[in-house]
Amino acid sequence: MVVGSVAVSLFHLGRANDMTKLRFTAHMRADAALDNIRRDLTSIIRDEDLFYTYLDVRSDSVNSPIGRLDNDDVLMFSTRLRTVRDVEYQGEGSEYETQYRIQTDDLGPVLWQRLDPFPDEYPHGGGVATPLVEGIVSLQIECYDGFQWYRDWDSDRDGLPWAVRVTVMATGTAVGEDPFDSRAPIVTLRTVVPIDRVPPPKIELDEEDEELDPDEEGTPDASQPGERPDRPSRPDRPDAPTSRPDPGAGGPSGGASPGGSGSARDER
Repeated sequence: MVVGSVAVSLFHLGRANDMTKLRFTAHMRADAALDNIRRDLTSIIRDEDLFYTYLDVRSDSVNSPIGRLDNDDVLMFSTRLRTVRDVEYQGEGSEYETQYRIQTDDLGPVLWQRLDPFPDEYPHGGGVATPLVEGIVSLQIECYDGFQWYRDWDSDRDGLPWAVRVTVMATGTAVGEDPFDSRAPIVTLRTVVPIDRVPPPKIELDEEDEELDPDEEGTPDASQPGERPDRPSRPDRPDAPTSRPDPGAGGPSGGASPGGSGSARDER
């Protein structure tokens, strides 16, 4: 009886040790994903002309053994100091197209990051896509306008939000194993990133301007001095694809070339 009790105790002790390792791995993965997304959201480009700043959030969800999971996509114009490519023969600016999304393949789910060092009027393509964090099973992005949270956001239509809430779910299973194994815990982490802005200065009118009758002045012509010329409009964003492209065929954007991450995915 004593030997049996010791064997059962050692069995449960080893199982608890394995569960602790899996939970720790899941927590580290979720924290790494949040840290990368939070860093880029904090450095999002802010400009009085919305053509030079961009934030596009698209909500999506997928079926899983544990129910529906969020699989959102976020694209932004942000600044960073670390270059994407070798700059020995070509230079890069400090502004980038930055995109995050989850892709699932034979090795399991992974959070991909796409970086394009040349923001242009077609922000949904180009650049370099890299598998960033493995084991990310859910990504939810919500934007706050000062009154409520929204699952979809387009800065060309809505402007920049006041804050962005990011929720990540990660599993601690090894690469190639079932990420929804009942023995593997799933860790959920959340953060809120404020989008700081400077309030516009108050414009004080002169006494002569206050005495002017608006009916006599009429509508100002667009060609008058001081008026902003018409800026080019950004092409309409493509509809969200019904099926995500295979990261091995060009990354999340379809036009990117995935880079290595030092994991088992590089061997494919």
